[in-house]
Amino acid sequence: MLRYALAPALAAALLVPAMAEARTTIVYDDQAAAARVFAGLAGDPVASVLRQEPGRGGAFAGGEGRRRIAKVNDEELRGRSAAQMAAILKREIDAPDEGEANAHMVAVDEIGNHFRDSPAPRAFKTVVVRGKRYRIAAHNDIEVTRTGWRLRKRTPPAPRPRARDTGVRFSKAMKILAETPSPYGGSYASRVHLYLAPALVTSIGEGRGSHFTLGRSGSTHIRPGWRGLFPGLARAGGVWLQMYHGHGGSVRASVWRRAPGRVAGYLARFGGDKSRVHLVFTGSRTAPAGAGACGTPMRCQWALASRGATRKILENGPGAYRLGADAGEWVAGYRAAF
Repeated sequence: MLRYALAPALAAALLVPAMAEARTTIVYDDQAAAARVFAGLAGDPVASVLRQEPGRGGAFAGGEGRRRIAKVNDEELRGRSAAQMAAILKREIDAPDEGEANAHMVAVDEIGNHFRDSPAPRAFKTVVVRGKRYRIAAHNDIEVTRTGWRLRKRTPPAPRPRARDTGVRFSKAMKILAETPSPYGGSYASRVHLYLAPALVTSIGEGRGSHFTLGRSGSTHIRPGWRGLFPGLARAGGVWLQMYHGHGGSVRASVWRRAPGRVAGYLARFGGDKSRVHLVFTGSRTAPAGAGACGTPMRCQWALASRGATRKILENGPGAYRLGADAGEWVAGYRAAF
């Protein structure tokens, strides 16, 4: 297995202040791109650069293990009790299954639709109009008119989390970890990082209503929300927004503009710290839809990340995933932004 060796002075430059004081970056990429990012950020006095496990090769020779984060796939958590989830995450922080000795942190890849609240049960009622019985949704009404009647569609109640929901059980697991001091500093929950899937990011970025459960079609269409999950997110050491799709390419420009600030604000409602929310960039052949004239796809991502409420999230430190040939341009964007 090849190694990318950094000069001692360069490696020392990445030994930065405590995590709470640092602008944090997680690099989730292959050897060449990761090494490019590590080298490019080495001169930043407040950059704490971490490497996501697993990954081929290494960005450091020797000491890299202290900066490697273990990983748990979301499938490993689904169907488990809160206690079992907590035990899995704690085990990976203490002694990861893969890789060398690490930073004693773990990331969950990824938090998506399986962690949503359960859909609201469909409830109906019977209304009698002029001797005829009509079965309608319980949240709607019938208005009697001079010539007949009309259906008045109302906003249905937002779905409520249930004890059986994966998101609820995950939040209970994070509470267990938050109450368990870590020998590496802080609680075990503070050493858990979470990658939020594009489905979650987009649903909050484009949703309506107090819990972002109302869809584009208007107030009569409602989707399951994330209320059961967010108490758990609020306890995590880092919440990383995947600003890209699983099939490649960035999310829409509208999501870049709205979702980061909304996620951070919603997290704060559950006691979370907005400074722990991060953006994750990716290499892409196409610019975010709706971005306008902003140059290359990577420059467009940086342009969108540097504006409005999204800029405040960018300040926490951006992540990098599968940058590939765009690694150099990502570093240039970082340098220009900070």
